[in-house]
Amino acid sequence: MDPYKQASMDAYDLHTSRFDAKFDEHFDESGQYFAREFAKIIIGKKVLDLGSGGGQYSLFFKERGLDVQCVDLSNEMIKLCMKKGLSTTQGDMEEIQYDPHTFDGVWAYCSLLHLRREKISPMIEKIARWLKPSGLFGLALLNNNEPDGFRIEEKYPGTKRWFTYFTPSQVEEMVRPYFDVISGSTKEVIGQSGNHYTFLNYLLKKR
Repeated sequence: MDPYKQASMDAYDLHTSRFDAKFDEHFDESGQYFAREFAKIIIGKKVLDLGSGGGQYSLFFKERGLDVQCVDLSNEMIKLCMKKGLSTTQGDMEEIQYDPHTFDGVWAYCSLLHLRREKISPMIEKIARWLKPSGLFGLALLNNNEPDGFRIEEKYPGTKRWFTYFTPSQVEEMVRPYFDVISGSTKEVIGQSGNHYTFLNYLLKKR
């Protein structure tokens, strides 16, 4: 495994409960409305939650009748998904394989940003192959006006995580070969912890 991925995985495995609480906060503050739109317009039921974390979004989708598969690199996060009764696969999103046209929708909420920049476009191409014709892709990234690199935070001692940041124009250029933009929005959030986030949320339709 690439060392930068190992570092991020170690952070989530070591501070699982803290990150799970943070993901609950993100869901409540910024993600729930986006997930609701995804669930409302998807055609079909089979969804891949790529980088599922503790399963906040997968559970939301399951409760709305969708058939969801969680994938996450962190074994501890996958354990949280299992406790919620979710279908799970522990593994690296770049290494895992699915047949073409397997899913009606793919959900990647702030997960692709843990890949290095040069790895993200090939991952999006892979997602496009996994989707059925006209399949739905829910993509969220961050725009924090910071250089790509490791983020070290005192509340997660002894760990660091890799982040790649984007502007809206960069996201739209990256997805254009494979997807049409149904909707794109930014949402600025100040979480309960006081951290400031600018989420870039896109609903995309496979061409």
